Amino acid sequence: MRIFGYELTIKRDALPPGATVNAAGSARLNAIAAASATPIVAASAARPETRPSPGVLPATSTPFPIAPLRYQFQQGQNATWTPRQGRLPFEVLRNFADIVAAVRICIETRKDQIDALEWDIVPRDKQTTVDEGAVNAVRTFFQSPDQQMDFKTWVRAMIEEVLVTDALALYRRPTRGGDLYSLDQIDGATIKVLLDSDGKIPAAPHVAYRQVIYGYPVEDLTRDQLYYLPRTVRVAHPYGLSPTEGILLTVTSLLNREIFTTQYYADGNIPAGLGTLPKDWSAAQIAEYQQYWDDLIVGNGKERARIKWAPDGSKIEPFTTVTFDAKFDEWLYKVVCAAFGVPPPEVGLTGDVNKAAAGHQENLAYRRGVKPMCSYLKGFFDRVIAIDLKQPTLKFAWIGGEPEDKKSQAEVDKIQWETGQTSTDELRARDGKPMIGLGPIVMTSKGPVLVEDLIAGVDDDPDHSDANIPEGGAPSDDPDAGARAASGSAAASDLKKWRAVAIKSAKSGRAVRPFVSDEIPPAVHAYVAKALELIELDDAHVDVVASVVRTFAAADVLLRQHVAKASRLPKKRVSALVRVMSAHFTDQGDALRTHVATELHV
Repeated sequence: MRIFGYELTIKRDALPPGATVNAAGSARLNAIAAASATPIVAASAARPETRPSPGVLPATSTPFPIAPLRYQFQQGQNATWTPRQGRLPFEVLRNFADIVAAVRICIETRKDQIDALEWDIVPRDKQTTVDEGAVNAVRTFFQSPDQQMDFKTWVRAMIEEVLVTDALALYRRPTRGGDLYSLDQIDGATIKVLLDSDGKIPAAPHVAYRQVIYGYPVEDLTRDQLYYLPRTVRVAHPYGLSPTEGILLTVTSLLNREIFTTQYYADGNIPAGLGTLPKDWSAAQIAEYQQYWDDLIVGNGKERARIKWAPDGSKIEPFTTVTFDAKFDEWLYKVVCAAFGVPPPEVGLTGDVNKAAAGHQENLAYRRGVKPMCSYLKGFFDRVIAIDLKQPTLKFAWIGGEPEDKKSQAEVDKIQWETGQTSTDELRARDGKPMIGLGPIVMTSKGPVLVEDLIAGVDDDPDHSDANIPEGGAPSDDPDAGARAASGSAAASDLKKWRAVAIKSAKSGRAVRPFVSDEIPPAVHAYVAKALELIELDDAHVDVVASVVRTFAAADVLLRQHVAKASRLPKKRVSALVRVMSAHFTDQGDALRTHVATELHV
């Protein structure tokens, strides 16, 4: 008999009594194998007989593919009413967070860190003009998002839910007209998450959440009505995982240790020592002497300091005092701090922190804990502004943060301000300060010059030459200083001519023709040529002209450094100069820096 390409031999004496070989059934099995998407070939014909086979591939039974399940959820999960059935109840997590000192300290520390930051509503695109009335309306809403608590108190309550239960839930309370009236926080421990047939949270208008109170469902809600925002999202669970739950064993150890310490001092029955009395004393005599001793000593510090006489044969056997090793407690605290992203010095563990490391610890606290939490909250706030408040051009912004970030941002701002990429007004607006009407400038050898003035007067003085070349040449120990100064004047003249031609070409939308000069130093010439190549001169508008002006302003600085013998400058200073020159090229800045640095032999 041949089945699925295999030749089978069945001995009749091996069959059960009364059983027969069904030829029709064998033919049916062969027909199914022939109709399969993957033909089954006999092992003897296709491969060695000893090679194993995985079996028949399943045939496609539906014309349309069915989406796979998100995860292996419990059968009939929506029919149960208990939130998080089969996992640790939310109430246990809340109790741990309330009574374990290390957990509570970390939670309150994180709240205080976020509370210290300021906030504002700003445009998503700095170049876009927004309605100031809309900005003020959004600011007004966030001053009291639930129409009861102020913003900072409201955020503190959110952080509590995220760090303890990771079941942050906010109800979108609408106005009669359907707009957002308030965002009311509700207890996420009462929310049962429902699933669709794919294991995902159903989209509106289907019910996605069910509030269960005292074991009974009281309200069904859709995703359009309720924000349910677990921070730690996992594929195999519809609920989050808070830091408190993540270190449950450590928290249990802390709790047991605190309970033991409390009971040792409050309910312990081990005395400081054990006294022995003469052997012939009766129990009544011992009890009488114990009462006498207690009345004399307990609560009487004066008598405790005096010598006491006792009967012959009496002596005191002191017990060993129990000591509590602080190293284990410190290790437990550090584990809790790591889970919450709080550096140990923030909760008082300062033993291994010196003055030099204090600043690093502050920056670490911001990067490890404050910044991620701010990013999580900002993402939600931006969603509310764009969808619920219908202001997609605005966004939420935290103000304040890590000192190192502030210093780095100040250095970037300085470079962009000096090269005309941003203006004083733009920087002031970003920081929430009133604008003063000052546009972008370019730093030249004569000081700051408004870009609009440069553009307006670029052709007024085409013969402008050596005004920017330093007088006096280089130091007296440089024999080539005079020659370079003379060459610099001629180079400056050619550079101004090139500048005038380039600006005219930019205004007319034409590409700049190659400019040949034997006076302009190779590094300066290479920089200008490369910079003009990177500028798209296909449209005559102000931005293109401004880029050309900035290019030649930077070239003027480079020429001055060449005259002053730039090759003798420290490498860091030359590198900084190159970065400043090419900073206004956002996409090709790295390539331009490399090109100029090569010319300068940096």
